[in-house]
Amino acid sequence: MKTIKALVLVGAYVVLLTWADFTVVAPYFAYDGLGVVWPGIRGFLGILFLCVAPCVLLPVGLQRPSRVVVWWIYLVSYIPSILVCALSDQYTTNLKIVVLGALPWAMLALALSNRVSLRLAIPQRRVPPIMFWIVFAALGAVCYISILISTHGNFDIFRTMLAGNADVYDLRSNYKGATATNIVAQYAVGLLGYALDPYLMIYGLLKKRRLVFVAGAFGQVFLFAVTGLKGILASTVFLILMLILVRRRQIFGIYMTVSLGAVVGVAAILDALRHSFTLSSLVTRRLSLLPGQLTSLYVEYFSAHPKLYFSTGVLGKLTGAPQVLSSALQVGSYYFKADNDADANLWGEGFAQAGLAGLFGYTLLLIVLLWVYDSLSKEVDPIFAALMVAMPAYVLSNSSPLTMLLTHSGVVVALLVYLSPSFYADS
Repeated sequence: MKTIKALVLVGAYVVLLTWADFTVVAPYFAYDGLGVVWPGIRGFLGILFLCVAPCVLLPVGLQRPSRVVVWWIYLVSYIPSILVCALSDQYTTNLKIVVLGALPWAMLALALSNRVSLRLAIPQRRVPPIMFWIVFAALGAVCYISILISTHGNFDIFRTMLAGNADVYDLRSNYKGATATNIVAQYAVGLLGYALDPYLMIYGLLKKRRLVFVAGAFGQVFLFAVTGLKGILASTVFLILMLILVRRRQIFGIYMTVSLGAVVGVAAILDALRHSFTLSSLVTRRLSLLPGQLTSLYVEYFSAHPKLYFSTGVLGKLTGAPQVLSSALQVGSYYFKADNDADANLWGEGFAQAGLAGLFGYTLLLIVLLWVYDSLSKEVDPIFAALMVAMPAYVLSNSSPLTMLLTHSGVVVALLVYLSPSFYADS
């Protein structure tokens, strides 16, 4: 019965997202590659089938924390990728065959793997609380100090925001330039913004420690003031909303679908009434349709240009491969503007690395990572484990599993869950 409800609600979510695209987003952003064409009733029913089919295998309940990741990817990455590709007025038939033929199998594999009861035999290591917090505080201090040293305590974005003329993208570029030679500062933002500060906020929420929550939230505001990364700023509200959802563990997937659908619908209605696009651009376009568009753009670009074969980033440096522009810079500069980082989800990035082999390879890698995370968190408070993996889930809609693990500190998130003395299931 729960699966049937989920199927109906996911179908409604697809219809609502399509309506918002045609009504609000496409009329204002067709120039940016988001133009749409109605495929007819039969065509749309086929698209609806591709969108809804993985839901048959996707568990509705939150019996394991990794399902937060799978449901988020399904609703925010997979469905928009299918919709944007199928409804677009600019993609070739060959490109649509690749995207619409490959992504459903990748999503079905991800959904099916989350049904398999497989957990690794990893013994629980209990760390004394005093040792945990000393290491935690020292790591956080090193990160903050490295950021302050690299930026010389320059809070331009904060001052310009108060003046009402902040350009987040220019300031973000300035921050990248300031930390170009400081590798510690480069990774410090991901460590603080996606692991340490969220841990403090989650600790404060679950243990009802307001000051701890405020400390984590203030840390995120500080990072935004320095870097201009809006995703970090939004993390406070995101984690509070996720707490509401994960408490409905038995019907988590249904609640997440309804919540995202409500956000999309309300934004579209308010924009339509005001003859505007502001809310839908902020929520529907940026959160789902733009990442969905980038999936197709990555497939289109790297079908005509050389694949990267892991020659960029940390792996490229470790293997000594000739350094080339990252996939995000190549696609962003080609389709949008110079020096634009157009980060795609795991499927777009996987195709950029090794074509269809990379697309399915990254899917398999994510499946293994989720199994490991479930195994590490088996003796931990399930609500805590689910909330901690929410930020990596958010990241995966705009990056690859490897980027999530290293740049955005997915490894540290897993270690915090595994070693945290405050959230053992029997505590």
